[in-house]
Amino acid sequence: MEGLRSVVLERSESLRATGAGITIRTNGWRALDELGVASKLRQTAMPLQGARDICLNSGKQREIPLG
Repeated sequence: MEGLRSVVLERSESLRATGAGITIRTNGWRALDELGVASKLRQTAMPLQGARDICLNSGKQREIPLG
């Protein structure tokens, strides 16, 4: 897009599975909508269904539904 400055914080020569992901919350989607790129990203985005919280001291786990 012309007229927008950006800073690349991380890059790679190719896409690869790493076990990591990027979470985009509501305000992030609004910003991407304003930039005109959200609709293209939504074509491949996977909605976040839930999360797992793990206590480092006890190892106790808790499921957190987000959907």
